[in-house]
Amino acid sequence: MKDYTPQDIYTLYQKHVMLPRSYFEKYKKLPMNLEDPNWKWDNHDFARIPCLLDFREWITKYSIDKVDKLLYTSDEDPEIPYITAGKKTLFEYDMNTHGNDLHTLDLPDKDYDLIIFSQTLEHLHDPSRCLANIMDHLKPGGYVFTSVPIVNIPHMTPIHFGSVTQIGLVTMLDRAGLTVKELGQWGNRSYINFIFEKHWWPDYRNLIDRHGVIENEPQNACQTWALARKE
Repeated sequence: MKDYTPQDIYTLYQKHVMLPRSYFEKYKKLPMNLEDPNWKWDNHDFARIPCLLDFREWITKYSIDKVDKLLYTSDEDPEIPYITAGKKTLFEYDMNTHGNDLHTLDLPDKDYDLIIFSQTLEHLHDPSRCLANIMDHLKPGGYVFTSVPIVNIPHMTPIHFGSVTQIGLVTMLDRAGLTVKELGQWGNRSYINFIFEKHWWPDYRNLIDRHGVIENEPQNACQTWALARKE
């Protein structure tokens, strides 16, 4: 594991977390024409939508929309239909029994091109061990995609151990030996107010204003996500 000086952290922060203003303008006007018929945006946590839109952009940018081997942890993740893979392996993370567990991940295949595990890090009591296991199953040049809440309500308790900030996610991935290629984030005060008042997650209809805009406020980030590569 790496040790970091304050300057190391600041360098990572400048490189990956200090996103340009243009990033926060990308999805103000929700592109409804991009809604997938297999994953309707109604009744889904809105923060997953900008995450999905970034994911679709990134997999094209890094030519990983078609891979030989994909490992993923949930059939419900909206990112999965956008990947064409010769072999798709579902390792459904079972947090409530002694079944599948990323803490003990050990599959025969150790050469996946892409591993997707979204909304999972907050449910891991030892994220470093899980990331080490994921690294063991990723071939050199392979990619990892993950997303995690920054601000959230308790859920799936007691298997809910905390949240992760943008620099926290970057540092976790970097310490595991992965090179962060992209980082995204989304959030606003309306979302924060809603989840703590309703104790549930809003969809776009709860957040959109009369001009058809949903703001992404840098100072109120609620979720973050990243694409990283094993060099």
